This record gives sequence, C-alpha cells and structure tokens, in this order.
Amino acid sequence: MLAERLGIWFEAPPKDASFSKTNSTTDFFCLNSNLGLKRNENQDRTAALYVNSGGNLKQSFYCFVLCDGMGGMKNGSAAASVSVSTFIESLIVCRNDPPEQRLQISALAANDAVKKRNGGGSTLSAVLISENKIFSLNVGDSRIYSKSTNGVVKRHTKDDNLKEFAGGEDERLLQFIGMGDGLRPHINTLENDFDLLFLTSDGVHSLDTNVFDKLVQNSHSSTELCSRLVSTSVWTGGHDNASVIGVSKSITENLKPERQGPEIAVWNNSSEMQIVWADREQKKPLSGDNTLDAKPPVAEHQDPDFDLTENDDLGLEGGQDNRKTPPKNKNKTKNKEPKDSFGDFG
Repeated sequence: MLAERLGIWFEAPPKDASFSKTNSTTDFFCLNSNLGLKRNENQDRTAALYVNSGGNLKQSFYCFVLCDGMGGMKNGSAAASVSVSTFIESLIVCRNDPPEQRLQISALAANDAVKKRNGGGSTLSAVLISENKIFSLNVGDSRIYSKSTNGVVKRHTKDDNLKEFAGGEDERLLQFIGMGDGLRPHINTLENDFDLLFLTSDGVHSLDTNVFDKLVQNSHSSTELCSRLVSTSVWTGGHDNASVIGVSKSITENLKPERQGPEIAVWNNSSEMQIVWADREQKKPLSGDNTLDAKPPVAEHQDPDFDLTENDDLGLEGGQDNRKTPPKNKNKTKNKEPKDSFGDFG
C-alpha cells in the first residue's frame, strides 16, 4: 500500500523543479530535475528519505535516490516511479537490517516490482548515510560523485555497460531495474571525507568533463551545485532529462533523532511528504492538511494507522508515537531486545 501511494506521488512530478532543504545557517540537500529541450516527458525521479526508528533503538538514516527511466523501453517514466517508490518502502520495512543488506534487499524489491508491474526499465543510484557511515548503490548508468574539501572531484560508480566494464563503444545497459533474474547491484562503502556528494542522470554527466569538474569545484552548496549543473546541461543543448541530487557534508552531523517517536519524511524535487504514525482512534492527522489513508499490514492485535501527508513546510516534521502501551504481563519473560517505535509495520 505504501509503495502504491508513493508511486502515485512520484508519477506526476513537475517537468522542471528544484527543492532545497536548508535553514538560516546550514545547507542540507537539494533535488533538481529538468525536462531538457529535446524530450516530451521527464522520466527522471529524484527522492530523499529520512527515517528515525524511535524507541530504544534511536536509529536514523538518510537515503538519496535517483532513478532514470529508460526511454528506449516502454513505460520508462512509470518504471522510474515504481522503482523509487518500491525502493523507499523496502528501506523503511528493512530499517533494522544492516545498511548494505538493506540496500541489496530494496534494489531487488524494486527490480521485481518493475518487472511484474509494467515491464519497463530504470536506472537506480542511491546513497545511504547512517551513523556517519556512507554506502552507495548503483544499477545502470546514473552516477555518484563527490567533491572533497580541497576541491577534488571523484566518481564512485561505473556504468553498467560494455564500454565501462570491457572497453569499446557499446553503451547499452547490461543491468537495469526491471530486468528480472540475475540483477547484481553494486554496493560499496564511501569515505566520509567529502564536502559535497551528488548523484546525476546521464543528461548531466554527459557534459564535457572539464566543464563538469569546474562547475562542481566552484559550487559551495548543494543548491548551487544542482542549479549550475542542470542549467548548463540545458544551455548546452538539453538533449536529455537532467537531474542532480546534491548532499552537503552537514547531513552527517544531523542524523541524531530529535524526537523519541517514529519519524519518516520523503521528498521529491518539488515537495515533502510526511509519513505519520498515529493511533487509529485519532482521526485528525498529526500534521499537515492533506492525508492519504495508507495503512500497512499489521498483526491482528495491533491497530495503527500509517498516514501520508503532503506538506509545503520545508522543516522535517515527523510523526509521533501515540499508541497506547498494553498492560504488562508479569508471567511473561521480559523481552530485552531493542525495538523501534513502528510496531509491526514491516
């Protein structure tokens, strides 16, 4: 249910839009996507996810995701929407698994969903930041880069084609989300020595390398980086959709949960969606005005609601845990395993 609701949200993004999360002193991240000058449809999807598990685990993580629908296949746009929404849902469900396992499971879930639902194809690049550790995932030919504090631009991924893995000129993808059996996502650990991390679709990184590097080196915030790369891609021909996700170093310093209860927020390149955990008896949403009534499967003795709230507020306004605590049974052995506050969701 959650993936379906997210899929609807991601299916109709504006052709050109940019969303930046900042405050008066700190730059966090930016999502920017542009149709370009040659395409009739923007098949790129950009997303950011924040999860605070709450409870005594007190774990939290960010994940930044870029999917580029394959224009040479049918339903490229729908494939990108299904890919990003399924990937995000799986990350939430698998939130207590180790990060690398979480990414692996989620990429395979996205692959299966695209294969079953529309038969199209999409790239998938993601960066997951948890407890000051950074993990990358890549399938296809979208890319992940970083700029170090001394201005060095480094590429962290290889395109899934013969040109990059075996030489030659063949740029047809060997792997993509939606291919079915045999998918092997590339998952790696990245050094926490960056000033900016950024993900790009091929409409951006097809720029001349010298121009690309100079634009990155002279950008001092995620918003500036995204704006310069996307705008230059359009100014120099705009032959394809152009998308960038920029992530500032400051994001690693803002992982500590501020709330005790569960908190989830998802952004695309135009708006924020809050996913609010609430008591079913509480009819009014905890925040925001528009609620999508998306309820996850839960055990029979549980009865929570899981509300999706689209919101124009740039602040991270997560949910809170209002579920009633069941009476303790003194005859049962107390479970000392750490738990989060999402109940049986996932």
